[in-house]
Amino acid sequence: MTMERPNFRETAQTSKVASIRSAAVEADEGVFISQEAMDAWVASWGTDAELSPPEPDIRPGTK
Repeated sequence: MTMERPNFRETAQTSKVASIRSAAVEADEGVFISQEAMDAWVASWGTDAELSPPEPDIRPGTK
């Protein structure tokens, strides 16, 4: 009996496509994380006060 080896390239590509589609749906809804929130999160990496990943803070009808 031979076991079929997983095709990692195909699996990675399928995952990447799914992520892009999910991001496109979110973009179509107009829900985003601001650059300011992302900058603050990244700046906190490796510090004693590391922040949790930011939540979307830009929604339709807000600036």
